Amino acid sequence: MIKVSFEGYSDSEEYIENVRIQVEDVFQTHYSDSEGKIVKKQEKEFRVTFLGDWTSPDDIDEEVIRDICQSNELTCHIFMDCKMNKSYYYDKKDEFVYP
Repeated sequence: MIKVSFEGYSDSEEYIENVRIQVEDVFQTHYSDSEGKIVKKQEKEFRVTFLGDWTSPDDIDEEVIRDICQSNELTCHIFMDCKMNKSYYYDKKDEFVYP
């Protein structure tokens, strides 16, 4: 099973909900069969996670991931069989860093 997890930081419930909606809209436009959910990890850290029936992390378009991360200042981790396979990082200089 492949899991795609977008992570961010905020202490505003409204901000977190708006980010969740934006991330789900974009991601599910490209991957409509995926299931999304939001998880609060710690006080200011949150995660929007999608599960899907992809056969490989390579099935997920890096441009879609990049756009979501840049638009919402998030990082993304892709897990395969519960092990991290790929990570994408957004930094404050508006640069997207591939692994």
